[in-house]
Amino acid sequence: ELDKRGLTLTAATVVTELLNANDVDAFYLDARTWVQTDDNFNQARVKWDASKQRLEALRADWREGAVAVCTGFLGETEDGITTTLGRNGSDYTATLLARALQAEEVVICTDVSGVMTADPNIVSDAYSVPHLTYLEALELANYGAKMFHPRTMLPLIESGIPMRIRNTAISD
Repeated sequence: ELDKRGLTLTAATVVTELLNANDVDAFYLDARTWVQTDDNFNQARVKWDASKQRLEALRADWREGAVAVCTGFLGETEDGITTTLGRNGSDYTATLLARALQAEEVVICTDVSGVMTADPNIVSDAYSVPHLTYLEALELANYGAKMFHPRTMLPLIESGIPMRIRNTAISD
């Protein structure tokens, strides 16, 4: 049985191979090679400066124009021990990567079309909120909205990068 770590690694490898098979230059990037953490194994704290330095060193070898398919949820201690980032760890990894690469935006793909006014499984006329400030998003997260974790927002706030929430079942 695959655990979340094994599934994450397998999925990223498969996506990389599918992209390459369809003439998209892509490479696999294991988050453990750049996300350095403390040793709190179920909710590791990221050491930002060390992580940014590790990513910058890796970037020197990236092929121009290639797509990086990066795992999420995982980090590594200074001793090379694998850690997990906890709830929404993959989204957190995405926002850390966006901050380090100075991305224009972060797109989180999920099962709903953005942040909703209510749970659409419970409230039939729930609708997407067109725009939230970082503070509003943090407040929702702090009050239990499962769309994102407060830690996920911090790299975005620090860098001013916006986040877009998209529904994987709807193409636009």
